[in-house]
Amino acid sequence: MEVLPPILRVISESLPLTQGIALAKDIAVSNSSWSLLIMDKRFLWLAINSACYFTAGLLFFKFVYNHGKRKGILKQY
Repeated sequence: MEVLPPILRVISESLPLTQGIALAKDIAVSNSSWSLLIMDKRFLWLAINSACYFTAGLLFFKFVYNHGKRKGILKQY
């Protein structure tokens, strides 16, 4: 990840998958328990970040779906 340009590094670090992999890697390396993972602040940030991505995706899907319904291109009513 250090070879990425700074802007791409910031974008990649904001993705939930990247954060989840980093947390799982830390758990595997340090041989910690899952209870310690849940109490970690990074886990809370991962949960909030994932919820934001999920909400944004759902809103985008609803927008596109409703647009398709208005234009009549879904062939269902």
